[in-house]
Amino acid sequence: MIGPIVKKDIPAFSAVALTTRGPYWKLSDVFARLRARLAEAGLKPTGMPLGLFYDDPAGVPPSETRYSICYPIDGALSSTAQRALGVADALRAADAAACAPPSGDVISLLEFPAAVAAVVEYEGPAADSPTVYEHLRSWIERTASVAQGAPRELYLAEPGTLGRGLMHVEVQQPLAGVTAREG
Repeated sequence: MIGPIVKKDIPAFSAVALTTRGPYWKLSDVFARLRARLAEAGLKPTGMPLGLFYDDPAGVPPSETRYSICYPIDGALSSTAQRALGVADALRAADAAACAPPSGDVISLLEFPAAVAAVVEYEGPAADSPTVYEHLRSWIERTASVAQGAPRELYLAEPGTLGRGLMHVEVQQPLAGVTAREG
Protein backbone atom coordinates (compact mmCIF):
# COMPACT_ATOMS: atom_id res chain seq x y z
CA MET A 1 0.00 0.00 0.00
CA ILE A 2 1.43 3.35 -1.11
CA GLY A 3 -0.16 6.31 0.65
CA PRO A 4 -0.61 9.85 -0.64
CA ILE A 5 2.40 12.15 -0.90
CA VAL A 6 2.34 15.19 1.37
CA LYS A 7 4.75 17.96 2.35
CA LYS A 8 5.69 17.61 6.00
CA ASP A 9 7.78 19.62 8.46
CA ILE A 10 10.52 17.41 9.92
CA PRO A 11 11.98 18.83 13.15
CA ALA A 12 15.72 19.01 13.78
CA PHE A 13 17.16 16.02 15.63
CA SER A 14 20.39 14.25 16.57
CA ALA A 15 21.07 10.60 15.81
CA VAL A 16 23.71 7.95 16.23
CA ALA A 17 24.47 6.44 12.83
CA LEU A 18 26.20 3.36 11.54
CA THR A 19 27.34 4.07 7.98
CA THR A 20 28.35 1.15 5.81
CA ARG A 21 28.22 -0.36 2.33
CA GLY A 22 26.24 -3.30 1.07
CA PRO A 23 22.87 -4.37 -0.29
CA TYR A 24 20.01 -2.16 0.83
CA TRP A 25 17.85 -5.23 1.42
CA LYS A 26 20.14 -6.65 4.14
CA LEU A 27 19.48 -4.18 6.95
CA SER A 28 18.50 -6.40 9.90
CA ASP A 29 22.12 -7.20 10.81
CA VAL A 30 23.08 -3.52 10.58
CA PHE A 31 20.25 -2.59 12.95
CA ALA A 32 21.43 -5.28 15.37
CA ARG A 33 25.05 -4.03 15.27
CA LEU A 34 23.96 -0.44 15.91
CA ARG A 35 21.60 -1.42 18.76
CA ALA A 36 24.49 -3.34 20.35
CA ARG A 37 26.76 -0.28 20.14
CA LEU A 38 24.05 1.92 21.67
CA ALA A 39 23.56 -0.57 24.53
CA GLU A 40 27.34 -0.75 25.15
CA ALA A 41 27.42 3.06 25.32
CA GLY A 42 24.37 3.23 27.60
CA LEU A 43 22.39 5.29 25.08
CA LYS A 44 18.64 4.94 24.53
CA PRO A 45 16.97 5.95 21.28
CA THR A 46 14.31 8.66 21.53
CA GLY A 47 12.38 7.68 18.42
CA MET A 48 11.95 5.29 15.55
CA PRO A 49 15.04 4.31 13.54
CA LEU A 50 15.69 5.63 10.07
CA GLY A 51 17.88 4.89 7.10
CA LEU A 52 19.64 7.26 4.71
CA PHE A 53 20.36 5.89 1.25
CA TYR A 54 23.09 7.64 -0.72
CA ASP A 55 23.27 5.68 -3.98
CA ASP A 56 20.74 4.76 -6.65
CA PRO A 57 20.76 0.94 -6.68
CA ALA A 58 19.92 1.04 -10.40
CA GLY A 59 23.40 2.43 -11.10
CA VAL A 60 25.58 1.13 -8.25
CA PRO A 61 26.34 -2.55 -7.57
CA PRO A 62 24.55 -3.77 -4.40
CA SER A 63 27.85 -4.52 -2.65
CA GLU A 64 28.91 -0.86 -3.13
CA THR A 65 25.74 1.03 -2.18
CA ARG A 66 26.28 3.35 0.79
CA TYR A 67 23.80 3.93 3.59
CA SER A 68 23.45 4.97 7.22
CA ILE A 69 21.15 3.38 9.76
CA CYS A 70 20.30 5.86 12.52
CA TYR A 71 18.64 5.97 15.91
CA PRO A 72 17.56 9.41 17.19
CA ILE A 73 18.98 10.39 20.58
CA ASP A 74 18.43 13.31 22.94
CA GLY A 75 20.38 16.21 21.43
CA ALA A 76 21.38 17.34 24.93
CA LEU A 77 23.38 14.11 25.19
CA SER A 78 25.42 14.76 22.04
CA SER A 79 28.73 15.33 23.81
CA THR A 80 28.08 12.35 26.13
CA ALA A 81 27.24 10.20 23.08
CA GLN A 82 30.41 11.33 21.29
CA ARG A 83 32.57 10.28 24.26
CA ALA A 84 30.68 7.02 24.89
CA LEU A 85 30.88 5.97 21.24
CA GLY A 86 34.41 7.27 20.69
CA VAL A 87 33.44 9.41 17.70
CA ALA A 88 34.90 12.70 16.55
CA ASP A 89 32.81 15.82 16.03
CA ALA A 90 29.16 15.49 15.07
CA LEU A 91 28.45 15.60 11.34
CA ARG A 92 25.66 17.11 9.32
CA ALA A 93 23.60 14.31 7.80
CA ALA A 94 24.82 15.29 4.32
CA ASP A 95 28.40 14.55 5.38
CA ALA A 96 27.68 10.96 6.37
CA ALA A 97 28.12 9.51 2.88
CA ALA A 98 31.73 10.67 2.90
CA CYS A 99 32.25 8.45 5.96
CA ALA A 100 31.18 5.26 4.20
CA PRO A 101 34.31 3.10 4.16
CA PRO A 102 35.24 0.68 1.37
CA SER A 103 34.44 -2.05 3.88
CA GLY A 104 33.44 -2.10 7.53
CA ASP A 105 31.38 0.31 9.58
CA VAL A 106 31.72 3.90 10.75
CA ILE A 107 29.82 5.06 13.84
CA SER A 108 29.05 8.78 13.94
CA LEU A 109 26.76 11.31 15.49
CA LEU A 110 24.61 13.07 12.89
CA GLU A 111 22.84 16.40 13.27
CA PHE A 112 19.75 16.76 11.08
CA PRO A 113 18.50 20.33 10.58
CA ALA A 114 14.76 21.04 10.44
CA ALA A 115 13.48 20.46 6.93
CA VAL A 116 10.41 20.22 4.77
CA ALA A 117 10.14 16.87 3.03
CA ALA A 118 7.95 15.17 0.48
CA VAL A 119 6.66 12.17 2.44
CA VAL A 120 4.88 8.96 1.48
CA GLU A 121 3.96 6.04 3.73
CA TYR A 122 4.50 2.55 2.38
CA GLU A 123 3.60 -0.86 3.76
CA GLY A 124 4.36 -3.99 1.79
CA PRO A 125 7.15 -6.05 0.23
CA ALA A 126 10.59 -4.46 0.36
CA ALA A 127 11.11 -5.70 -3.19
CA ASP A 128 8.48 -3.16 -4.33
CA SER A 129 10.24 -0.17 -2.75
CA PRO A 130 11.69 1.02 -6.12
CA THR A 131 8.07 1.72 -7.15
CA VAL A 132 7.65 3.92 -4.05
CA TYR A 133 10.79 5.89 -4.87
CA GLU A 134 9.73 6.33 -8.50
CA HIS A 135 6.29 7.55 -7.33
CA LEU A 136 8.01 10.08 -5.04
CA ARG A 137 10.47 11.21 -7.77
CA SER A 138 7.60 11.70 -10.21
CA TRP A 139 5.66 13.79 -7.67
CA ILE A 140 8.72 15.96 -7.02
CA GLU A 141 9.10 16.60 -10.76
CA ARG A 142 5.37 17.32 -11.28
CA THR A 143 5.29 19.84 -8.44
CA ALA A 144 8.53 21.54 -9.61
CA SER A 145 10.10 20.74 -6.25
CA VAL A 146 13.81 20.04 -5.85
CA ALA A 147 15.15 17.11 -3.81
CA GLN A 148 17.94 17.95 -1.39
CA GLY A 149 20.18 15.29 0.10
CA ALA A 150 19.66 11.60 0.59
CA PRO A 151 16.17 10.14 0.88
CA ARG A 152 15.28 8.77 4.30
CA GLU A 153 13.21 5.83 5.43
CA LEU A 154 11.63 6.29 8.84
CA TYR A 155 10.88 2.76 10.00
CA LEU A 156 7.39 2.57 11.46
CA ALA A 157 8.20 -1.12 12.02
CA GLU A 158 11.84 -2.11 12.30
CA PRO A 159 13.04 -4.35 9.45
CA GLY A 160 12.55 -8.01 10.24
CA THR A 161 9.65 -7.50 12.66
CA LEU A 162 6.79 -7.80 10.14
CA GLY A 163 8.02 -10.96 8.47
CA ARG A 164 10.61 -11.78 5.87
CA GLY A 165 10.82 -9.11 3.18
CA LEU A 166 8.02 -6.90 4.54
CA MET A 167 8.38 -3.26 5.53
CA HIS A 168 6.37 -0.35 6.90
CA VAL A 169 8.12 2.97 6.34
CA GLU A 170 7.62 6.64 5.82
CA VAL A 171 9.87 7.61 2.91
CA GLN A 172 11.02 11.22 3.31
CA GLN A 173 12.78 13.28 0.65
CA PRO A 174 13.95 16.64 2.02
CA LEU A 175 13.22 19.50 -0.36
CA ALA A 176 15.47 22.44 -1.27
CA GLY A 177 14.28 26.02 -0.99
CA VAL A 178 11.44 25.30 1.44
CA THR A 179 11.76 26.49 5.02
CA ALA A 180 10.39 24.37 7.84
CA ARG A 181 7.90 26.11 10.10
CA GLU A 182 9.16 26.34 13.64
CA GLY A 183 6.70 24.62 15.90
